[in-house]
Amino acid sequence: MNLAIAGKKDKDQYDYSLFIAKRDTAKEREAREKKPGKFSFLKNLFVLKQDTGETDLTKKKKKSGRVNWDLKEMDYGFFHTGMSWSPDGKKLAYAKYHFGENQSMIWGIKVLNTETKKAKWLTPNSMRAAQPDWSLDGKQIVFVAHENSTSNLYVLSPEGGKPVSITSYHDSVDIQLLTPRWSPDGNEIAFVKSGPDGNTDLYVMNMNTGDEERITENPEVDYLPVWHPDGQSITYTSHKGKGTTPNLYTVNLETMEHIQNTDVGDAVWSVQWTPKDTTVLAATLSDVDTVRIVHVDPKRKAETEPFVMRNMYTRWRTKQPEYELKRADPSLPVKIVKQDKYRFLQHPKHFVSLVLPYPDGSGMFGMTSWVDALGRNIIQLGGGIPWSDDSHPFFADPQFFFNYINAQHGPLWGINFYYNSLWNFRLYDKSRLIERINMLQFFTGIPMNFGNSMSSNHSLQSTVTYKERTIKDIPYGDWDTDYDRFYYEVREGKLPDPEEGKELIISLNYNWLNRRPHAKNVMLPKQGYGVFAGVDYASKSLFGDFTYTRLGTDAFVNLKIVGPGVLFGRLKTQTMFGEPPAQDSLALTRDPAIYLGFLVAQESHNPRGWDEVRLGDRLVFGTMEYRIPFIPEFPINILGFTFGSTSLALFSDFAKAWVSGEALQDWVTTAGYEIKIALQAEKSPILFFSVGQAQEISNWRDEIVPDDWYLRFALINPF
Repeated sequence: MNLAIAGKKDKDQYDYSLFIAKRDTAKEREAREKKPGKFSFLKNLFVLKQDTGETDLTKKKKKSGRVNWDLKEMDYGFFHTGMSWSPDGKKLAYAKYHFGENQSMIWGIKVLNTETKKAKWLTPNSMRAAQPDWSLDGKQIVFVAHENSTSNLYVLSPEGGKPVSITSYHDSVDIQLLTPRWSPDGNEIAFVKSGPDGNTDLYVMNMNTGDEERITENPEVDYLPVWHPDGQSITYTSHKGKGTTPNLYTVNLETMEHIQNTDVGDAVWSVQWTPKDTTVLAATLSDVDTVRIVHVDPKRKAETEPFVMRNMYTRWRTKQPEYELKRADPSLPVKIVKQDKYRFLQHPKHFVSLVLPYPDGSGMFGMTSWVDALGRNIIQLGGGIPWSDDSHPFFADPQFFFNYINAQHGPLWGINFYYNSLWNFRLYDKSRLIERINMLQFFTGIPMNFGNSMSSNHSLQSTVTYKERTIKDIPYGDWDTDYDRFYYEVREGKLPDPEEGKELIISLNYNWLNRRPHAKNVMLPKQGYGVFAGVDYASKSLFGDFTYTRLGTDAFVNLKIVGPGVLFGRLKTQTMFGEPPAQDSLALTRDPAIYLGFLVAQESHNPRGWDEVRLGDRLVFGTMEYRIPFIPEFPINILGFTFGSTSLALFSDFAKAWVSGEALQDWVTTAGYEIKIALQAEKSPILFFSVGQAQEISNWRDEIVPDDWYLRFALINPF
């Protein structure tokens, strides 16, 4: 027997898994036949046996052992509650949330073949479909599809084709249909219908005539019908009664007699008829990590007294507004007095604003963000102004920025403007490089998802950027004295002098990221991969001081292998034509990159354990790491900040930089080990560091021990 279950592997999983659970009778037999341990004789000799009050029946059950299930993940994402097995038990129909036509997010129906472990979409991308049910002859699947505010029932062959409507409710009428179920002979379908008044009751449709018969007339909700094998009765879930919770009821379709089967105080929902049995399979409230399935006898009659709550606790059921609109008739159609195009400036909503003093108290910074009612237009602006001549160089000049994003007209587009408020900071030539960038940028992007997985996302983005770059000579302050021991104010001269100037850059980028949402993606992702490709073009003939073309690719993968370990791999390439600003030249350097777990600035390409410089117009940079989790959290807490989410890594970096047309140098290959540590705020990582040792592989072969330990920012995934 197979069970289909939608749930989570662990508490940190943000999406859901579709599991097929198959009973493992071999493990059950092994547990029952397990031989006594070495000291069973001594245990029986010296341990006092007590009367536990167990009967022969409970002893027999305990001896039989617990049921073992072999769980296999067949799909992942977000699933609707309705699933249905084919009569032969080899295929499963279910509804999954995905991107449909025009990138709209909808439910669609898939059919999984458990033998081939492959699933295919059954409904078209333009249809919002869910709650499938397989006919007992295996030839048709009935399901619910929505259009605007109305739903209808459709049937479709399991092999695909065009869905055929078997109901015809017009979209001007608010009709909702739920949980259709085929009768055993295939001549009728039981379903739930809710009309404009919201009353939800059980109906049966004759497939030959199309006639509908109302089965229940309770003011409370009746739903989840389950046919009995003889087709004469239906067990369903109902909330009927004052203040009662969901319980099971059974109706005889000939006599229309209803009996209450259960009277639980929490909840129980009907699911399906138990295969090869005389009971109804039902689900109760789930525990933290447990799915509870029970068998209910549909002939059982609940004999307890009706559950009654005092009126003061049930007034919400009949409560009316204190001030009723006397002239309003909700049964009449709404009359539209005026119709106009939507303008987002007419419906602004404040998102966040803040005002802060500069860190040295020499001025003030402020910003505000606004969004429209539909969330499709976002505006953010801010700036700062100094009021002292002693301001830090970062804050000596007035600053302003403006960002606008529009998601209302097809492709995403927007504008970014920065004046004295955008800074580029990185380590350069064993010193530091600080650039102030005045920028005006127009961008447009097209996000794409091809519908199979919500976590597999593509994007195509183009930008036109004007930059004015200024090198800032900011002296080290007292707060930098410790830093001076590692990086010096005077550069070594192995990299070219940085250049100032103006650029007009035209860029086109493609990005594909396939990574399931999970809490551990921040520090130790165990799955996912990404691909990036881009081109940047600048020309003096258009505008500015530089002419160059830069081509780049970047790709990474996380693979879970044996045990808790994860294998991370990355490969990056860059090609340069022309003469960019000198600080953007391709090079392998001695300067570590700045990461926040991912790329946040122009990356310095420094193989760990390597202390040289190579320039070129071609570059390859990559790494392989084996990572394992270490200490979740250190017992140190300073004002809410902690250290934790640590992992150990064995790695090897490889890189090469060369000039096109010249003799190639050897690859730079290093290896080492490190521990990655996260600085956390309320257990959420915000900065990542690594401490370790590394050197060229040739030195490891010669049994040379590294002299120093390094401390640097750590990369988790590049994007």
